[in-house]
Amino acid sequence: MPEGRGLRALFGQAAFVKANFDKPPVALTQLTLEGTLTFPLTSASFTFFASDSEPCNTQISGVYICNLGASHIEQVGTANFASGTTQPLQLSGSRLRDGINSGNLWIGVRLDTGGITAGTLQFRNMIAKVALIP
Repeated sequence: MPEGRGLRALFGQAAFVKANFDKPPVALTQLTLEGTLTFPLTSASFTFFASDSEPCNTQISGVYICNLGASHIEQVGTANFASGTTQPLQLSGSRLRDGINSGNLWIGVRLDTGGITAGTLQFRNMIAKVALIP
């Protein structure tokens, strides 16, 4: 998160970061990422997005702050912390798969509910379930 900008300033927008990795040697035809997500407060919900190209032009300290609605941005999952600080997480979608296949992936998150100004989302035990043949 850019210094001096809390999650409240992003309400209604999504913050994207570019994932750095080597693209797979064989193209994936299906992909689901599963694991758990931890957040210290139980009054927040988030939506996750993926893009296989630069999500928007507004960038602050390497974080893209984007309005949603562009055709190259896809919702890939949600998390609601109303029942505890650790929740199951599943991410899937064609932009997520295509971004991994091309080696160009931006992951975004939007705060949907909660009066929070800062916090750290911790992804744990993430497993990729993939298919190479349709």
